Amino acid sequence: MVSQLSLKNLSIPFRIQFEHNSAVRNSTQSVLIIAQGINYTGYGEGCPREYVTNESVKTAFEFFKLVKKQILVAVNDLDSLLVFRAINKEIIKINPACWCAIEMALLDLFAKENQVSIEHLLGLKELDGTFQYTAVIGGGSMEYFTAIAKRHFQLNFLEYKIKISGIVDEDYPKIKYLKEQNPNFRIRLDANNLWETHLEVIQYCKHLPFPIVGLEEPLKNKNISALANIYKETGIPIILDESFLYLDDLEDVCSYRDSFILNVRVSKMGGIINCLQIVKRIKELKIPAIVGAQVGESSLLTRAALLIEQELNEYCIGMEGAYGTLLLEDDITNKSIMFGYGGNLTVYNQLDKGEYGLQLCIEKEKIYRFSKSKY
Repeated sequence: MVSQLSLKNLSIPFRIQFEHNSAVRNSTQSVLIIAQGINYTGYGEGCPREYVTNESVKTAFEFFKLVKKQILVAVNDLDSLLVFRAINKEIIKINPACWCAIEMALLDLFAKENQVSIEHLLGLKELDGTFQYTAVIGGGSMEYFTAIAKRHFQLNFLEYKIKISGIVDEDYPKIKYLKEQNPNFRIRLDANNLWETHLEVIQYCKHLPFPIVGLEEPLKNKNISALANIYKETGIPIILDESFLYLDDLEDVCSYRDSFILNVRVSKMGGIINCLQIVKRIKELKIPAIVGAQVGESSLLTRAALLIEQELNEYCIGMEGAYGTLLLEDDITNKSIMFGYGGNLTVYNQLDKGEYGLQLCIEKEKIYRFSKSKY
């Protein structure tokens, strides 16, 4: 039973500034939902982004205010949560990040009340194994780039994602620099919707100094057929992120399935349950995917993403995030879920086996230190 729901605006400072074509960040931009039951408390996180799903912290507060009373009346277990989702699917669709936080908090609470993991509550395999992450390097000068890259070299990363500017003289030296360190590095580029036309993208790709694994979101207009043409002309798979938000989007993609890699992010997709439906369809279509992350996620969203990667299984070709306190000044958990050497994260070493639900120990003092109750 849910006795109380509250929303916090979570803003944790970064240790370093992170920038790309669409934004510059010095702290997290997240909403935290706290679902209080009689004996347990559930927690959930969402990252509203104007340039991804047209959401902001302000719109998240507005949506929460609209649905809070309805949830307290109508939702008291997993079955009633699924009914509420179905009835309210249209408004949830335009508020995916806030709903992600609400749903995660409720799932965490219900699993705790049943004294099981969130995987067990959802009828999934228990979380286990080791997950390998990608090094993500933001935009900026060559001096900044090499400094951040060297930190990742020390951790022996083999997968890299570079935020690009679209300017050949700025971007190409960064790719060359990585390949000079290790010719076996696998590199992806993220354009964050830089170019107007597919012809501009093809021209940029024509003289890339080394082959790349994929190019993420090169076009502003997010036209699927134009994006497929880029793959046809360059042979470089296009990674869909902002162009891939809903289950319905897969129907547009399936005609060009060889052209694309899909970026699945729990927050932008509207939560764990939506992601699981999308994962099921991805596996049916046999399209490769990356489990992505918003910059500055806390351990809550990192934990949720592990569940999604495990369900994707062999269709997952990369994971992003899990920077924890390497990027954040602090986390809201007693220990931050984060990768280690080789970009590897081993579940056994990360989760609190004495906890149910998301199996994280939340430190309430940290929540109040980094949050505001009002927008």
